Amino acid sequence: MRAHHVLRGVAVALATFAGCSLGIDRSLVQPPPAGDDASTPVEAGTDAPPKEAGADHAVPNEGSTPPATTGCTTDADCAPSGDAGSSCVSAGTCDTTWHVCILSTCDVGACKASVCSATGGTCSVPTTYGFEAAHFSVPQGGVGAGLANAISAVWPFLFVITTNGAVAFDVVDPTNTSPPAVPLGGIAFIPIATIAVGRRAYFIADTVGTGPSYRQAIAWVDLPQDPRITSLQATTAFVAVDNRGVVAALTNGLDGPFLAYNTGLQFPAVDVHPPLTDTTVLQTFSNAGLPNSAGIAASSGTRLVTYRYDPTASFANFALVNGAGTAAAQTTTEQAVSAYGPIANQGALATGGDGSLLWAAAVEETDDAGAATGIESARLTWLLKTGTAANFDTTLNADLETYSPTTSAQVVGPPLWIDANTALGLAAASATSTDSTSVQIVTKSPTTVDTASRTLVSVSPGDLGAASSNGFGYVLAQDDPKNQSCSVYIFAPSCAGGDL
Repeated sequence: MRAHHVLRGVAVALATFAGCSLGIDRSLVQPPPAGDDASTPVEAGTDAPPKEAGADHAVPNEGSTPPATTGCTTDADCAPSGDAGSSCVSAGTCDTTWHVCILSTCDVGACKASVCSATGGTCSVPTTYGFEAAHFSVPQGGVGAGLANAISAVWPFLFVITTNGAVAFDVVDPTNTSPPAVPLGGIAFIPIATIAVGRRAYFIADTVGTGPSYRQAIAWVDLPQDPRITSLQATTAFVAVDNRGVVAALTNGLDGPFLAYNTGLQFPAVDVHPPLTDTTVLQTFSNAGLPNSAGIAASSGTRLVTYRYDPTASFANFALVNGAGTAAAQTTTEQAVSAYGPIANQGALATGGDGSLLWAAAVEETDDAGAATGIESARLTWLLKTGTAANFDTTLNADLETYSPTTSAQVVGPPLWIDANTALGLAAASATSTDSTSVQIVTKSPTTVDTASRTLVSVSPGDLGAASSNGFGYVLAQDDPKNQSCSVYIFAPSCAGGDL
């Protein structure tokens, strides 16, 4: 757990639901390389693209213009070439899936960061960081989308959807409390969601126009691992779609997003594949067998995950949609999760880069008659251990916080997948202080909570969004009552126990 991890190409899908049977934020959501046409389905069980080779933590320069780091085909295309700042680059390889360069820049070792100087091309004196590396304000605006969909990350870049549009930051130095904003062009709309898949970040707009053919803007940007980049340019396609009202945008586990729409009871979906152009027509397909009152809440590999809360039994019900976004889409038999006894109708799901599914739930205390008397704990569970697991399983679980006295407040925050054995659990810090959230490291095997890592964020768990990349966790806090700004907290789980 204390070893330094370099994680690559993490794509996190996140859905939060509370207080209603349909657990979908009206703008739920997550990115692709050059590939098949958008109408071509993903084959079930296809592996995700290789994750980018990466360097340990590096840090940005202040303004040099590095050579092009997209469109590479071989490692030779990414070799240092004598440009300003190239002496900071110790190695360069080409990610041939995404055709972007992966540079090792100012590699100063685990839990340290160093900045490449624009003027001298030298690396700064390293700074050391621990579990909570830093937090910073986003002055460009408040949270401009549902919290579950307003943040994504492709290291070293972090994206936030604000009330004034999408903004990008270079967060290669996790200790920087004022990270440089990176101009992000090509997105002439305010997205309702951003997601990341591999080395690509997507930005999704809602549908516009009238049927039977609606229009929808989808933008994307391919991201080298190069902190010297001083601007980013997205590509936007104004596609046609046979449905309207986006209710979910989630990773398809391969190269792009699943998009589900609001028409009808089965929330028809499409598995979006690049390339996309203004002439692309997205055809949606019903999720056959979707239970009444169930919604699309998450994804797992090439499948969608449905959620329904049963208020009579106080149980959550889940199902998988195989062949999601295709004509063969079929929902499996719904599975009631009853092992914990009654649970409250609040929770959150997060998809890992391996297709696993994290579930945060509020477990109720019961009286002698078995009736629920209040929430006694916030519990994190690896509900699906992999992207190919056939059944929902509650054996791997841990209580993040317990509450005495019990509470009826929102206690569940968004879980955050870091790697195949590591997650961050977010929960109300106490029954009497539900406007404060604890952030803790949780390991899968053995399933334990590292209470020594416990760090508090002064925001309620329902006011948080989350994303991860390269071993870092990023927590977005809607902490301005007027929503004119917001904050991001940076966590480095592999550096827990290190000095700040």
